[in-house]
Amino acid sequence: MDLGGLPTRARLQRRLVRARSLLGVARSGIRVRRHLRRALLHLGVFDRILRRGGRRGLIDPDLGEEMGGLSRGALTEVGALRTGS
Repeated sequence: MDLGGLPTRARLQRRLVRARSLLGVARSGIRVRRHLRRALLHLGVFDRILRRGGRRGLIDPDLGEEMGGLSRGALTEVGALRTGS
């Protein structure tokens, strides 16, 4: 598979779902900094899973690079939100 098999795909998907959920709660105005920090944690783990899978040859290099770029962009944007709040 392009993402290193079903277990890796499930791990990546869980991290994204959790980060998205935390961002939704932060958007509602409840403990914004805390939820943004936790979303950053999940996005960081997502990026590490991608990089590790790429190094091990489990994740397609082109797909891993594209997804990694998107995740690093999201990390930057959420980090800016956190420092701006």
